[in-house]
Amino acid sequence: MLSDLDAMEQQALAELSTVLDGAALEAFRVRWLGTNGRLRAAMDALKSVPKEQKPAVGKRMNEVKAAIEGAFNAAKDSTVSAPKGP
Repeated sequence: MLSDLDAMEQQALAELSTVLDGAALEAFRVRWLGTNGRLRAAMDALKSVPKEQKPAVGKRMNEVKAAIEGAFNAAKDSTVSAPKGP
């Protein structure tokens, strides 16, 4: 599960780096951070992790979530502050 979380983080950050406008940013938010998003699905999968692995997996899950949310907020701030057309 830890390698899955690493891959998920890399995929989300790579996808976020291609976002250029507000609509794409919102689509990213829904896909990754929304109620039915991929991050939520991974958190729900934590229930099936063996008891002895839960602390490590839970810690990594929180790190991945923080990284994705932080990158999203930075992208949102740069999209909002970007100058509009001519």
